Amino acid sequence: MTLSSALARARRGVLAGALLLASPLAGQGPADDYDLVLECRGALWKATFDDATAAGLDPGAAPVSFHGSEARRTRGDGVVTFRGTEEYQPSHRTRAIPVRYECVVDTATRKVGSITYEAVDASGAPIAKRPVDLVRDALLLGACRESLEDEVRDEARAGGASTEGNDLEPDPASVARTEKGKLVELTGTGRARLSRDYEWEPVTFCCRWDPRKEEVTKAWYAPVGARKLGLLTPEKREAIDACRRAIRDAVWDDATARGYRWPRDQVVVELSRRGGFASSGDRVEVKGEGWFKSDARHSQSTPIAFRCAFDANLRAVVDASFEALDASRTPTGEIASGNTGTLVCESFGKAQKVCPASIRGNVRVIRQLGSVPCKAYENWIYSLSGITVWDGCRAEFEFDAR
Repeated sequence: MTLSSALARARRGVLAGALLLASPLAGQGPADDYDLVLECRGALWKATFDDATAAGLDPGAAPVSFHGSEARRTRGDGVVTFRGTEEYQPSHRTRAIPVRYECVVDTATRKVGSITYEAVDASGAPIAKRPVDLVRDALLLGACRESLEDEVRDEARAGGASTEGNDLEPDPASVARTEKGKLVELTGTGRARLSRDYEWEPVTFCCRWDPRKEEVTKAWYAPVGARKLGLLTPEKREAIDACRRAIRDAVWDDATARGYRWPRDQVVVELSRRGGFASSGDRVEVKGEGWFKSDARHSQSTPIAFRCAFDANLRAVVDASFEALDASRTPTGEIASGNTGTLVCESFGKAQKVCPASIRGNVRVIRQLGSVPCKAYENWIYSLSGITVWDGCRAEFEFDAR
């Protein structure tokens, strides 16, 4: 022990003694128990101080509270046994945890025969881990939690979600500590959520700490039973499900207006990147990104940005719109769901003209070239081998190419 540490320890001992003498213990019960309670308090302070110091926690003079009036007393065989629960906080960098103590005092010698204490949970059930180990792990866990919260925040941003209210709460009682060479590794369980719009979900976590550099070298977590976080609250889940159906209908309406012939029930929409949900009265609004596929023949999806307003009172979408992202547009600015091609096919008078092309589907008019409007099935039609026009239909067509 160095001189400075010895002096520091001596000062703590003096302070502990001063606290013993200065702190009143009002309402202790029988007058002859007063000095016995003092002995128990001093023994409990000393035991917790010595244990915390040995663990490198640099505790204050009184690492545990003590309210003698709340202690339960049992007499017999020449001893008095005091039992109670107190708040244990051997480091100012962690929150206090409850500990249950037992102190046995010899009534003849007025000296403490034994003093023990153990950590307990909120229900009073004992925790197997020593209190000093819980606190030491909690100190490392505090540093690890910051890194784990950063991981959750990154996942929220990657999914387009708001980061407001995102969190990861480790369960200190679940933490297991192991030495990995020169590093300390903490593993355990807890819960996490992407933001206030999402439910808490159970997770496992791992964190590695470098004692020399006093920094986290790596931290990661994994949701229990899921590939990633993203469980919406029931209200938000209802809103997004209704939005998905509304966007599907908007995609189908847009396709129909452009001349596509998609069966409505074959349009698939996924709203994969949900932004923050904004609530105003009974209305929930959400913006984000996703994609759609027009039908089962299309292997390539079309990315979109969407906006949706859901009325919780009506339990229905009151407004929904989407926009195809730039990467999914053709040179003509139209929505595409795969490779596209264009061709000009013209009929003069009543003549019929066949224009060969390798077509997969979804043929539409993108530019009228004559005075006669080209209307599908009235003066033009397509097959997988080309486009046929008649009765004066002259136009440039765009199609999904094979």
